[in-house]
Amino acid sequence: MPYLSGTYCRTGAAASSAPYDDVTWTNPTNIYAADANNTTCALTTGQYSYLLKASNFGLAIPSAATITGLQVQTQARCTAAKVATYEMVQLLNASGTAEGDNNAADTGTIFAHATTGRVDYFGHSSDMWNVALTPTMMNDSDFGVQIAVKSAGTATTVYINYVLLNIFYTTATTCIDYDTKFLLPDYIHMGLPDVAPQEDVVLSSPAITIEVMSSSINDYFFPCDEEGGGPTVPTTGQLWPRGNF
Repeated sequence: MPYLSGTYCRTGAAASSAPYDDVTWTNPTNIYAADANNTTCALTTGQYSYLLKASNFGLAIPSAATITGLQVQTQARCTAAKVATYEMVQLLNASGTAEGDNNAADTGTIFAHATTGRVDYFGHSSDMWNVALTPTMMNDSDFGVQIAVKSAGTATTVYINYVLLNIFYTTATTCIDYDTKFLLPDYIHMGLPDVAPQEDVVLSSPAITIEVMSSSINDYFFPCDEEGGGPTVPTTGQLWPRGNF
């Protein structure tokens, strides 16, 4: 399954919306990278932060892709011996409007860390957040996520270092005319276990259609059988070097 990993936001802003309207975020643009800069929110007992809106992730998901899941990733901490909680982690659609599930409970608590903070995850590879996610929506610069936190029992300052997305999707199978595209001489079997599939390609002839699971379709595909007939299917993890195109 194609996987777009670690895409940071390029726009950060604070916005108030009840009940997330007690304290704003300082330097909300400090969430663009895993570096020494943080956005901060100093809360007294029981206070909510403003919504921290992260958007403009610069995504370029193929238009024919089917989204299968989305994960939001942050790195956060609060001041020593103090604890805060995530109260809102929700997607923003292509209009910048909140939509779908609040997944704050996926992590819940922000713990005290001396310096870098903890990496927190919301959603997973098959979580659609109760939103009809499409490449058009997600590639839009207004698409993103909003986050709010609350002090848990005592005053604390919350630090968020970055906000990024991990995107999971599938793409349509590419069909290649086996008879005209491939000249297949004899090949030597290569055992390559543990090669993660990156692309599914169908080699088709009038008699056979198979799927190729390859680390790179430019480097490997299935060979003909000994009589020069259609492709033969190896056992899991076995791949062959490519032939002439």
